[in-house]
Amino acid sequence: MPATEPLGVALSEADLRAYIEALLTHVRRRGIVGFRHPGEGMPEPGFHQPGAAMRAADHLLHNSRCVMLTGQYNVAAGKAETDGPIGVAVLAYVLNRLGRETTIVTDGLNEPIFRRALAALSPEAAFGMRVVTMDKRGPQAAERATWLLHDRRIDTVIASETPARNEEGVKRNMRGVVINGFNSDLDELLLQANRMQHVTSIGVGDGGNEAGMGGLSGIPLARDGSVMASAVKADIPVTSWNSNLGAITIAALLAHKAGRLDLMPTPAQFHALMHEAMAAGAIDGVSRSGSPSAGAGVDGVSLSTHTEIYADLLRHLQAAEQVAPTQAGQARSPDAARHMVGFFDSSDGGMIAVANLQKYLRQRFPHLDIQFVGMLDHQNAPYGTKTDAELIAMTNQGLMRLRDLSINEIAMACNTACLNLKFATGGVKVPVLDLIQVSADAIVAQGGPRPCGLSTMATAKSTRYPDTVREKGGPALRMVGCPDLATLVNEGAHQSLDPAVQQRLDKAVRSYVQQVPKDATSVFMLCTHYPALAPQIRRAMDQCGLSQVPLIDPMEYQAEKIGASKPARGAPAHLTAVERPAPVLVYTTSTDPAKVESLQKLIGDHGHVMIAPPRRVEDARHNAPSSASSTTA
Repeated sequence: MPATEPLGVALSEADLRAYIEALLTHVRRRGIVGFRHPGEGMPEPGFHQPGAAMRAADHLLHNSRCVMLTGQYNVAAGKAETDGPIGVAVLAYVLNRLGRETTIVTDGLNEPIFRRALAALSPEAAFGMRVVTMDKRGPQAAERATWLLHDRRIDTVIASETPARNEEGVKRNMRGVVINGFNSDLDELLLQANRMQHVTSIGVGDGGNEAGMGGLSGIPLARDGSVMASAVKADIPVTSWNSNLGAITIAALLAHKAGRLDLMPTPAQFHALMHEAMAAGAIDGVSRSGSPSAGAGVDGVSLSTHTEIYADLLRHLQAAEQVAPTQAGQARSPDAARHMVGFFDSSDGGMIAVANLQKYLRQRFPHLDIQFVGMLDHQNAPYGTKTDAELIAMTNQGLMRLRDLSINEIAMACNTACLNLKFATGGVKVPVLDLIQVSADAIVAQGGPRPCGLSTMATAKSTRYPDTVREKGGPALRMVGCPDLATLVNEGAHQSLDPAVQQRLDKAVRSYVQQVPKDATSVFMLCTHYPALAPQIRRAMDQCGLSQVPLIDPMEYQAEKIGASKPARGAPAHLTAVERPAPVLVYTTSTDPAKVESLQKLIGDHGHVMIAPPRRVEDARHNAPSSASSTTA
């Protein structure tokens, strides 16, 4: 495996620029300069854009919220190609570790390939980074693109190896084959971004038929003589002899300019990343092979050759740092003030919820320094047997305790406590993120026409979830009550090595999954305990013929709300990613030392568990409005 041995000489800025242009235009069986018009001579000067990769890196050094697009479908083989997801994975990883909010938009075929490639660099990033699957075309694609761009107040859109329509609205591959019916309209996001003054668009392409290549002169005809040239422009069009290399070069230049070249994968990691993409089903777009041992790689060039090129790029950037060490590191802000987020649950589900919240936030809002402070009402658990009046009083008591700890906002981590939340916030005076409202928004946006929710019996018997989804314009929500799953998690059944316990757990999970309609389009885990059972639920779904149905944790969307909330946006932010999350502080209303000890073992070195100071239920009742329903939840 190539190592990044020193180049042996220092490299000036001018030498680096010259090297980058030679790297991106070097002809290896195909290339921008070497791609000929059918029956004509070589185009002069071709459509390569000198300096564009450097300009893209300069822009990304100062941006904050980015959407990245990729998704090439090989029509002949019926599979996704290696060119695209690999480069996007590297660039997304570097952006994320530099503290940029990064969202990936791709199609269903490329989504697992991107995640598998990213997991080779960081399993945590693969778990938590926001990845949106978009298999839309026409008006539906336009509607989806509008939502994506406005939802996160995006300032940059990057398209790499993303098929684009020509002037006639037709997408063609380099052979001239019409691919409209195979590839989704991901280029719609770049079209809309170009209409927004505050958004900068970057396109990465190698043939001229990709999103971002619109308006460039010298793009050849397709091999059958038809017009394939993209009509979708970009503010910064980056051209390379393969798109992966273009995106990776931007990533490397960005890391170099930020003084963090250490963020780039090693050559060994890069080689493994490419292998993982092929193991996930990606193929070489030229040879149409997915076997590295047979010489398959990216665009007809083997993985070993790509790794050698990548190692050479790193060597040149290291040599450039010897001449002009970046000053970017000196420009970083001092430690920013932490944003304090409280979370509330009746029992151990809150611990599961906060662990997932941290993972999602670390990947999606890496610049925010957030500390979680939890209040777990073990003394009064379970909440499912309480009356509405009791729930309101106990929930208000927990929220007031969190308020007294000077937190900035509260993220609810208990669905049952949210059933009458509007009556439980009296006197709290800090923003409270209602988990049912957040989950309902996710069900409407991502659940499809026939969503289903797994929940506790109290939540299932209540009409709060179906009513809220309906009020937001969503479809009918089917609820499946699971009486004992939360208890099994509290007992640690999901971590047990006892075959009898595992069998009991699998049997219980399967009995509830069997109640999910066969035509369900999504399954939401509407209890914060259930993500701990995600492997068991997923296995039962596979056994019940639901393998293609997404299993969704609403904490992903609660994390989105935290990161996008006004208190979080107003908090000072680090200029680079926060490397180590702040320790979680957990208060429990239980006075049992054994419970405190078990919670501390659960949280490990990531936080501290304490007994909450007492408050009287009567105090909470005094704070809560008296207009609540008296029915049992």
